[in-house]
Amino acid sequence: MVAVNEVGTSSGAGNGPWPLVADRYRLGTRLGVGASSEVYAAEDLADHAPCAVKLFPAELEPGTIARLLDEFGRLSELGHRGIVKVRDTGRISEGELAGRLFLVTDQLSGPDLAAHLAAAHGEDRFRRFAAAAEDLADAVAYLHGRGLVHGDISPANVRCDHEGRPVLIDFGLSERLLPVPGAPEGLGIVAAGASGTLGFIAPEALVGERGPAADLFSLGATLYAAWTGVPPFGAGMDAVRRLMEGPPPAPSSLCPGLPADWDTLLGRLLAVATEKRPASARDLLREIRRILPDNVTPVELDLSVPHPAGDPLAGFLVGRAQQEQALWALLERLAEGNAPAAVATVSGPPGSGRRTLIRRVLRDARLALLSQTLPPFTVDERGLSALQADLPATPGEPTPPWDEPTRSLQARTAALVDALEARAQQRPLCLVLGPGKQEELVAQAVAEGSPGGRLFVMLPAEQALRSAEVVDLQLGPLQAEDIRALASRAAGSEPTSQVVEQIVRASGGLAASAALLVRRWVQQVREGRAEAFRVDQDDADFGHLLDTTFAGLSQNTRGWLAASVLAHSPKPVADLDTAIAVREAQSAGWLGGAELT
Repeated sequence: MVAVNEVGTSSGAGNGPWPLVADRYRLGTRLGVGASSEVYAAEDLADHAPCAVKLFPAELEPGTIARLLDEFGRLSELGHRGIVKVRDTGRISEGELAGRLFLVTDQLSGPDLAAHLAAAHGEDRFRRFAAAAEDLADAVAYLHGRGLVHGDISPANVRCDHEGRPVLIDFGLSERLLPVPGAPEGLGIVAAGASGTLGFIAPEALVGERGPAADLFSLGATLYAAWTGVPPFGAGMDAVRRLMEGPPPAPSSLCPGLPADWDTLLGRLLAVATEKRPASARDLLREIRRILPDNVTPVELDLSVPHPAGDPLAGFLVGRAQQEQALWALLERLAEGNAPAAVATVSGPPGSGRRTLIRRVLRDARLALLSQTLPPFTVDERGLSALQADLPATPGEPTPPWDEPTRSLQARTAALVDALEARAQQRPLCLVLGPGKQEELVAQAVAEGSPGGRLFVMLPAEQALRSAEVVDLQLGPLQAEDIRALASRAAGSEPTSQVVEQIVRASGGLAASAALLVRRWVQQVREGRAEAFRVDQDDADFGHLLDTTFAGLSQNTRGWLAASVLAHSPKPVADLDTAIAVREAQSAGWLGGAELT
């Protein structure tokens, strides 16, 4: 964590009308103000260079201060020509700005990327564009390799330096590569977690899921706008609706001179589905270098950026397209108030990816509701305890916990189903339950009730429920081609047939086992030991695989994971040690990434 420098601020005669920060940075015009900070143009009196000073409020929660200091430390360690340089950080100890944290960066006075391209024509314009795309992809890959996402790549946050090279600025929305937080209670408020610039923000970031793939989408939108002069999907909330209507026009159709390979690459970056984008910024950089004009540099030898941090399988789903489409079709009918079934079970053994599939479809539903491409409906994921708490209590009798065996279980289940049906009459309701016997009882009661087409239950289960009102989406073993796709995506290179055969044989096609083995192979590829990959006979047991993976974590990470399990959710990130534990757990597949259940 970066140390806090307690420095003063002064103002008055001899220093001009503007205050000084750290007795060194003279503040000038305010450049912008956000929800949690203000940015001022400033002059560094040490070398008279222009800089930008970001000031944070004096009244901050201790956890927020710890997070900001951690962020300052991470940004201060960055050293890449495509990322704005951090000059100084600290806390002001006295004067009118006392108590405020500050961050000082270089201020770039060059043009934005579109203006830089507009100054050239024909082949020279394309060469500038291609060079800028390479530089920005290299900067993003460097950033992701150090466990950070930018969070707001857009034309406003790319400036050119004196040599015309693009530089990423404004890391106010940057964050560590952390697991996706728990889903909110209902779809009406999911957009509250969105942050970024409309027209350039990735679809999954619109519903609160931010990660490396979102940076790639935003980079693609920024490059598209730089070449064509317009954002790919327009601006404002209209962009949200238009991105759900289909891909944007090819950039070369709006502004000639861009080769077909670049049209294809920008189209992939702007894909709504994250798995259709390049697997990582490192892979994007590799692709760009393959199609650079007159490129003579060996692509692999010049690929000096680090491998991306975090789980290499995060956000990737294979072998479940048919079940995903079927579950989505059921949600579409529910939105119309005409669900053809009351319950859908996503069935399979633990580790088959049941909850991953449900979470993916719900993410798409949130986006469709936000873009108003589906009629409004409600999703409730709070669980049985919260649902029970909504029921009116019997006068004079405390409400027993849902999992407490009582003779009133059947009556309470019936009352809950009645309450859910009443809610569904106001607006179609999708109830998402977790795996468990009590949850199965509720789902069975819904299935056996009077179907109205407005109440629909999603249930991960090991076996389907028996009812005509239940649609079962069974998750079978992954096939060899699925595991090959998983490994290729994670490593950025094709696995050999021997590697795929070993993983298929040991995992038996179980998604969680295959994912753990793929992660092990990816690690050996990154260490240059791909040929040493071997699967032991014990690795055919999923429990043994989990034990081995857990034992390989540091003591700090094992303790944090154990505390998170006991709390039934990831513990808050309050300090640097916790953040390191999160990254290690995520890279090993214990958070984010492929679902183990």
